[in-house]
Amino acid sequence: MIFDLSFLDLELEAARTGVVSSRLLAHPTFDAIARHEAALPNRPFWDEASFRARFAAAAAGDTQDYHDWGLAPLFYSREALEEWRGWFSEQAEELTRQIGQWLERFTAVPQKPGLRCVPYVGSYDAGFTLGAGDAAIYLNLPVFSCREAFLQTLVHESFHARMTSPEVTQLLQGMEADPDPIVQLLYYTAEEGIAHIVGYGGETSTRYPTIPIRPAQEGAAELKDLLARVHAGQISGQEALETFVQTDCCYSGGGYIAHSVWQALGRDGLDLWSVQGDWKGYYAAFRATPQGADWPAVP
Repeated sequence: MIFDLSFLDLELEAARTGVVSSRLLAHPTFDAIARHEAALPNRPFWDEASFRARFAAAAAGDTQDYHDWGLAPLFYSREALEEWRGWFSEQAEELTRQIGQWLERFTAVPQKPGLRCVPYVGSYDAGFTLGAGDAAIYLNLPVFSCREAFLQTLVHESFHARMTSPEVTQLLQGMEADPDPIVQLLYYTAEEGIAHIVGYGGETSTRYPTIPIRPAQEGAAELKDLLARVHAGQISGQEALETFVQTDCCYSGGGYIAHSVWQALGRDGLDLWSVQGDWKGYYAAFRATPQGADWPAVP
């Protein structure tokens, strides 16, 4: 794994000098964050003008209602950010080895060659990838309370960026955009659910949460109810998906499913999805566990 510190360096330089350079604004990571923000609802537009305005707000200490877009740590936590930077620079090889071993426990799919971890400061999320097939993981440093939280999120995102075959990559991309809303729902349940427990070392919860997530059984109960109501014809698949995306069910409920399959079948069970992209086989494996025995069938 490559720890790409070039954008973070430009942000730190801007905070030291008070000048937002043209190199920062033209950096590929600036564009990646803009694309990520634009894909999410109710996010302010990330462009040169808004960045300069929010950078100035951060420098002035105007953090109310996120006027500074999460850029304040560049000015008020610079020492901590420099420590993060030193850790990445000095321990890149060891961190790469550690992450590879962590992932290997849960999936036969190797890390993608040339995968980059890009630390940055700004916006509202812990991190993101731009989608299946992308070779970069973007992580928002000030969100993480400690190194363990950072590593858990990095492993989570590394799972998403795993090196699937071209055929499976195409299959996963097709599911994510499938016109059938239940296929989309099951895609996110499998993909995020497995990434959730992989990041947490095979568990459904952690001592170092980055975002609040309900207990697995609570999310699973809601997800099960949604699928049962679709199965009974009480709601449409689109209604189920619209409810689903407003919750944490992809993590909590998806993690419950993944943990059940992991306990029953180990890596081979998870690889029904991770390697093969076989959501029908993966969901059938879950329904064969005691935890999934009374869950509804899906189309």
